[in-house]
Amino acid sequence: MAQPEASGNPPLIHPGPQLEPRVQAVRTRTQTFEIALKAGESLEADILAGFARAGLTSGFVELSDLDCARIDFVFPAHSPSPDRLAWYSSPQEPEGPARIHQGYMSVGRYQGAGFTHCHGTWALADGTETMGHLLSHQTVVAQDFTLRATGFVSALFERLPDAETRFEIFAATGDDCGAGADAIVLTLRPNTDIPTACAQLCDAHGITRARIVGLGSLNGAVFHDATRMRDHASEFLIREGRFEAGQATLDICVIDSEAKQFMGQIIAGGGGVSVTAELVILPI
Repeated sequence: MAQPEASGNPPLIHPGPQLEPRVQAVRTRTQTFEIALKAGESLEADILAGFARAGLTSGFVELSDLDCARIDFVFPAHSPSPDRLAWYSSPQEPEGPARIHQGYMSVGRYQGAGFTHCHGTWALADGTETMGHLLSHQTVVAQDFTLRATGFVSALFERLPDAETRFEIFAATGDDCGAGADAIVLTLRPNTDIPTACAQLCDAHGITRARIVGLGSLNGAVFHDATRMRDHASEFLIREGRFEAGQATLDICVIDSEAKQFMGQIIAGGGGVSVTAELVILPI
């Protein structure tokens, strides 16, 4: 498969060696199940417990209209040291409750234990509407709530050291189940154009229609209305993603290092990865 490199900015050169493959993809069967969240408990703890009860290690959860008694998160930031190109802001710990409007959480493994990675949009108690990288272990559920989760039977998001970016990030690993798969789990390396990579994967596997979910970081972005996000330190969430008629259409929200938000459909060639992207393609 060709390596689709693009971005809203010139290509990034990370401190470490460029690694291959640029697109890591594993086909898997999936299993859907419910997770009961309990008021007063950690969002991450409840989700990891739900996966364990289902006998699954990895998968994803989509969050919608979830009330939280406490929400902690970080914004993207430029790195304070030369050993990497981006980092995180100091933790944001706003007072009062919050509502997560929409979120996507990758669930996987780190050093033998469960681990999560979540981006979302939310409203704070003071009325502020913002988004970022959720600190889900510190975020507390406000009331009992039932989530629908999707687990991977053979694929795995595994958090590993990444020599190129100098981050520890999820990689798509595990056993490719081949025929009978109902999902493709993928992670993308820097400068890979997300819409192009998704479309190429769908074409390669004979997929004609699919839903696409996930999160990551962008090295700038170009939207269909000609708006540009120019920061290489950013965090994005796919609000709605699909593949049909040979094209991947990704409607995203993204926040830059100045906490400025952008929303809309990114163009093919205008969505290059900054550090990573974690995605799931779900054929329809």
